[in-house]
Amino acid sequence: AYLMGDVSIDPYFIPHSPEVRSAVVAPVMYKGFLWGAIVLDSDRKFAFGIRERDMLSIVGSYVALHLEEFFARQELDKKATQLRFLHRVIQQIAAERNNEALARKIVDVLFDELGFPGAGFYTPPPKGENAPVLVAGRSRAERETCSPECELEAGAAMRSRTPVEREVNGRALVLSIPVTFEGEVFGALAARHDAGFSAADRELLEITAEHMTTFWALNNLLAQRRHESLVDPLTQVWNRRYIMHRLDEESSRINRTNGRGSVILVDLGDFKQINDRYGHVTGDEVLRVTSATMSENLRNYDMIGRYGGDEFLLYLPDVSREEAGAIMVRMELKVAEQKIEGFEGAVILDYGIAGCPEDGINLSEVIRIADERMYRYKAERKAVKSE
Repeated sequence: AYLMGDVSIDPYFIPHSPEVRSAVVAPVMYKGFLWGAIVLDSDRKFAFGIRERDMLSIVGSYVALHLEEFFARQELDKKATQLRFLHRVIQQIAAERNNEALARKIVDVLFDELGFPGAGFYTPPPKGENAPVLVAGRSRAERETCSPECELEAGAAMRSRTPVEREVNGRALVLSIPVTFEGEVFGALAARHDAGFSAADRELLEITAEHMTTFWALNNLLAQRRHESLVDPLTQVWNRRYIMHRLDEESSRINRTNGRGSVILVDLGDFKQINDRYGHVTGDEVLRVTSATMSENLRNYDMIGRYGGDEFLLYLPDVSREEAGAIMVRMELKVAEQKIEGFEGAVILDYGIAGCPEDGINLSEVIRIADERMYRYKAERKAVKSE
C-alpha cells in the first residue's frame, strides 16, 4: 500500500486534481495478479494514517477476491456452455459415416447454433485447379451458399496448414481452420463473423475442427476397411462374396424392370502350366495384369470379380448375349497383346456367356449355364489344339 501525507514531495505521484494534498493507495491484487488499485485522497495534508492504509489494504484484498471469484464463475460458465455445445456436436456427428453429410452437419451447427452469418467446409482443389471445392455451406446472404471470403481463407488455411484469420473489406472477419491428419489435408472449416471473432469463438471453431478431423479420418479408415473386405487382394477386382451380392441386386432389378444382362465366366487357359513352368510369382503377375486389362476394357458400370483361382466373373448390365460375345472377342485380343514381365507367350481366355432373360430369369441359373459353356469352350479349344 502507498501512504503519502504530502503528495507534492513525491515526483512519481500524479494527482487527478490540483487540490489533492495527501493520498493512500491500496492494490487490488490476488495471487500476484493486479486487478487495479483503490485510491483515497484529500485536499488536506496528512489526512490519512496507518489505520486508513491498513483498512484500505483489507478492502483491496476483499475486492480482489470477489473479482477473482466473479471472473472464475464467468469462465466456468463459458466452459460449461462450450462443453454443452461440443457434446451436442459430437452427438450429431458421431454416428455419421458419410464425410459429405458430416461436413453438412458441422456447418449447420456453426450457422444455426453459433450464429455465424457464413460458414462452409472446403476440400482441396482438384489437380490442375486452384479453387477449393465447397462441400457444404450456409450463408444469410441471398444467392450465396457461403461467403466468397470463406473460399479464399479456406484455400490459404489448407496451403499453410495453420489457422488463418484476417479482416475482409475493413469489416467482417473470416476464420478458417485446416482439417488435417498425419500430414494429409482433408479440407478447411471456414466461418465469417461480422462483429469479429472472440477468443471463445476461435477456440470453439478450433475444437470443432479437431473433432471433425477425428471423425473424418475414422470414416476414411472404415471405408478403406469395407473396401478391402470386398476386394480380392491380389487382383484388386471385386471378390466372390461382393460380386454375388451385387448379382442378387441385379437379378431383382432385371425382374422388376424387365431388363437384361449378360454373365461371362472367364478362365485363364492352361494356367496350371504357367504356374508349373514360370512359378507362382509369375503366375500371380499374370492374374494381376490380365484382370487389370479386362477391367480397363469394360464400362464403368460393368462388374468384374475374382470367382476363384484363375476364374473371373464378368457382369454386363443391359447387354445381350450376342453383344457380350462381340465384347469378348475384342477382350481376347487385348489380353493376348498384353506384356507380362517374366512370361513369354499370350494369355488365353476360356469363357462361357449366358444372358438374362435369354437363358433364364434368375442370375444364379444364368451363372450355372455360363459355367457349363465355359468348360465346353475350354474342352473344344484343347481338342483343336491336340489335333
